[in-house]
Amino acid sequence: MLKRLPLEGVTVIEMGHSVAAPYAGEILGDLGADVIKIEKADGDDARKWAPPYWGEMSSTFQSLNRNKRSAIVNLKDPAEREALRKLIIERADVVIQNLRPGSAEEFGLDAESLRVLKPDLIYCTIGAFGAKGPLKDRPGYDPLMQAFDGPTALVSCGRRDVTTVAPQGLALLNDRFVRLRAEDFARRLRKEAGEEINAQVRLAWQLAFGRDPQPNELEASASFIEAQAQRRSQTAELALADFCQMVFAMNEFVYVD
Repeated sequence: MLKRLPLEGVTVIEMGHSVAAPYAGEILGDLGADVIKIEKADGDDARKWAPPYWGEMSSTFQSLNRNKRSAIVNLKDPAEREALRKLIIERADVVIQNLRPGSAEEFGLDAESLRVLKPDLIYCTIGAFGAKGPLKDRPGYDPLMQAFDGPTALVSCGRRDVTTVAPQGLALLNDRFVRLRAEDFARRLRKEAGEEINAQVRLAWQLAFGRDPQPNELEASASFIEAQAQRRSQTAELALADFCQMVFAMNEFVYVD
């Protein structure tokens, strides 16, 4: 008998984009919540953070947005905004958002406005500088935060009397490390499972997730490998490594011994 997940029956509205709110929503979805992701007309920007791709979207987006449903809402349209507000009041238990500071208030979708209508609503705002203090109204993103808290000071900016390491260089080293791990994982799959793609995919899922893939997962994984080989005109081994890199994005705890 399958056990109930702890958040089954809880409805979450995620007004999120990029990483912070989507990651929070993903955790709630993994715990059983019904997460409804609100996106703009052209979708979350993270859909385009590729390659690598998983289907028509980036593997990064897929790895941050599993176990969710999605709805397109133009927050600047009064009718669509009112429909979202009605959905929250009638069905939501939780709202999480990482909109630009002031946007939720501008659209009447902030905690104070919504909790007047629904006092028991749990509302979580995720921002760069928190809810209090002199910087609370400033937007924030990864490059800005690197500049604000110091890592970009590692760049010499042309000074010859200082030995520095650029953050971009550190990122490239990390990316290269991940790629080397993916290529090593691919070699292991080919060695242990042979040249048949479905066998390689099954072994990858067993090692990474501790289970066999569902039929749709097996089909999508095999199609991804074949598409990568065609799209990039590369060898089967490198296409398999692309798949392994996507697996690492979906499960950061994969360990290849």
